Amino acid sequence: MRKNIFIALAALMTLAVSCKKNNIEKTDNAGTDPNPAVVLEQSPDITRIIKFNNDVKLRRENPELKTREVITLDEAKDNIADLFNAVYGEPTEYYGETERAEFSVTLTVDADGNVLLDDAVAAYEEAVELARESYHASTLENKGYICMSATVEQQRGGTAEVKLNGVFGKKTAAPTAAEGYFDEYESWPYKFHADGDCEPTIDYTGADDTLQTVMRNRLRLGNNAIPAGYRATVVRGKSYTFDGLTEPLWGLFIRTGEYANYTCISGNEMNMYLENGMNAVTTLAPERLGISLTGGGNGPAYQYPYEVVNLEITGGNDKQHRDENQYILHRYVVSYGQVQYVSQAQLQGPNDL
Repeated sequence: MRKNIFIALAALMTLAVSCKKNNIEKTDNAGTDPNPAVVLEQSPDITRIIKFNNDVKLRRENPELKTREVITLDEAKDNIADLFNAVYGEPTEYYGETERAEFSVTLTVDADGNVLLDDAVAAYEEAVELARESYHASTLENKGYICMSATVEQQRGGTAEVKLNGVFGKKTAAPTAAEGYFDEYESWPYKFHADGDCEPTIDYTGADDTLQTVMRNRLRLGNNAIPAGYRATVVRGKSYTFDGLTEPLWGLFIRTGEYANYTCISGNEMNMYLENGMNAVTTLAPERLGISLTGGGNGPAYQYPYEVVNLEITGGNDKQHRDENQYILHRYVVSYGQVQYVSQAQLQGPNDL
């Protein structure tokens, strides 16, 4: 299988998830037990992940085992990322500095769009090794893997390239909550403010880092609890990258031409970019991805809501040209996922890379 590894550092990223999880039912002794047992309703996705986990375990124990069982390409893609998240992910921790790892695996696809289960298992094992390689190459301390998402990038000649996008980082204490209102008489530096034409009044952090912290607090990243014996896991993860250049109608920070030389961002602008950024992250980007942050449906048709599980805002620029083509902007990378619980007893161990 072809391998393609890319690792990029990102500063001050954090991740956690809110409490919209599987329904929890207390046992009959819940009124007297200070730490009552819980029974978590198992969703079809968790059932799928556990089955794939058992398939992986069976083939690890019997390397020569071969079957003709097939699954769809979409299911294979989801199984690879979702099982990785269930086994290795720690999305409920709070992270500071993080690193992003992107790599790909290749699957053989038949004329009906199906993949051999054996091939899907082999691709999962390869993905774990690729993730382990980048994880251990990192110099970050006290690391944890946040989440992984998968997309089918190319499909031709009977093969499909599955791109895997992973994020891991340094576990840190959550910062003090920010107020979310910016003084109109203050100004914040753009990430590359040293190249610009102004001196900001707030010089201890960039506008992108400041907006990132406030938005994470508003999204309540890091506020959750996990029942004993379970792991929180990101299911059907998706990632979306956007900025003021690719989405000019979203009201995000961007300056072009000669205005790109002025790099201070006022408090009034910060307030505007905060509100517009929240709208982009919680409404506009999910619409583009075709996902819902509120869920929907009833009974077997119920769809777990997606949540923001990772948010990064960084400065980006093109100052190669001193004409109308140059720009400075804020780039957003947002990870979404359905956050559910899976029993630790039903997963293979160990749970570390």
